[in-house]
Amino acid sequence: MRKLSSTIFFTLLGFLFLISFNTCIFSATTGKLQGTVIDAETKDPLPGVNFILEGTAFGAAADENGFYFIINLPPGTYQLKSTMVGYSTETISDVRIYVDRTTTQDISLRSSAIIGEEVTITASRVPVPLDVSATEVYVAGEEVVESAVGRFDELMGMQAGIELGNTQPRQRARGFEVRGGEVVETDLQIDGMSTQNKMTTGSITTISRNLIQDVQILTGGFNAEYGNIRSGLINIITKDGSFNRYSGVLEGRVSPKDWK
Repeated sequence: MRKLSSTIFFTLLGFLFLISFNTCIFSATTGKLQGTVIDAETKDPLPGVNFILEGTAFGAAADENGFYFIINLPPGTYQLKSTMVGYSTETISDVRIYVDRTTTQDISLRSSAIIGEEVTITASRVPVPLDVSATEVYVAGEEVVESAVGRFDELMGMQAGIELGNTQPRQRARGFEVRGGEVVETDLQIDGMSTQNKMTTGSITTISRNLIQDVQILTGGFNAEYGNIRSGLINIITKDGSFNRYSGVLEGRVSPKDWK
């Protein structure tokens, strides 16, 4: 009987270990959108307003306080459309969603007795996170592709506090050093999956620039969900593929002696 109890105990312990391990190796790859909708004239909240991100299946409805939120959004730029009977339809462009961050977009609607034309409002937001405790930098995919450097590791080396380094002399594994820390203290993740080699403690340093949607760089103060790192985290979010078309990129380099 004692042997059976010990077997059950160790089985449950191993199951809990696997659950905690899988939770640690994945990091966030989505963001959240929230805000409040009010009447433009009375400033009263408008319950029941419908919101939809055009071109997607994501949407929400405002509650009795005019508050709405949409979660699990892939990073990128969206158009937010709001509709309600008796009010004009409003569409806000360039609503930017970032990884592991909450974007706030408040809206005011004007009452309308007749059905009018759709109004498109182009809004710009200052990219200053007010609700983020970690020290982080975002590099958009457009910046990665249009940068003057040819490789991803060279682009990361241009960021403040990041250098390309090696692990122990015998292993010579490559990786990134953040704020003077060692390679083993920094992790590079692709869509939330760690690329760190547990044998050499190095990480992937090269990836096609044309695959990158966003790059999130955390250099301090990050949450406990990012385990086994002390200096920094580089989180790469890749682009979604298309079933309708094929595409590719051909690049080349020349280095004439006269230019050296």
